[in-house]
Amino acid sequence: MALTTSFLDEILVFLTSDAVRFTDLEDFGRDETDDYCFEPDLVVFPGSAEETARILALCNRYKVPVTCRGGGTGLSGGALPVRGGVVLSTDS
Repeated sequence: MALTTSFLDEILVFLTSDAVRFTDLEDFGRDETDDYCFEPDLVVFPGSAEETARILALCNRYKVPVTCRGGGTGLSGGALPVRGGVVLSTDS
């Protein structure tokens, strides 16, 4: 899924550039499951509950899929962004 320029412009209004990752996304498209990789379009690292809520509201408005991800150690593929979109990282 290609993210629109307006979506990206809006997300950068409330997230710092440190909290958004546009490149080197492959690691966020896999976990400990063998042979699966679904690269996301964007990874975000919210710093607060308010930022998380704003990210989810924006993704909902633009119909962008969201996959929540912790440490990426799962064995079932449950945190893989199979539809692309945004990975919301909760790993600190």
